[in-house]
Amino acid sequence: MTGSRIQAFLDDLRDRHADHFAIVSRLREIVRQSAPSIAEEIKYGGILFSSRAAFCGVFPYACHVHAGVQRRCVLAG
Repeated sequence: MTGSRIQAFLDDLRDRHADHFAIVSRLREIVRQSAPSIAEEIKYGGILFSSRAAFCGVFPYACHVHAGVQRRCVLAG
């Protein structure tokens, strides 16, 4: 179910803001490459990533995309 929600979110974003879609897609790719076991869900209007706890989120807004990292996490690369 989460995968289909994420895909619907991305499809909608691509249709409304192609530039935001490109940024969100690339950031998502970077996070997912850092560890294949990372979970993702739609929350707070964006994609929230978690391992044992939420640690990173990518949130598109009208004029920008916000990427936030919490809990002193370090991603490879």
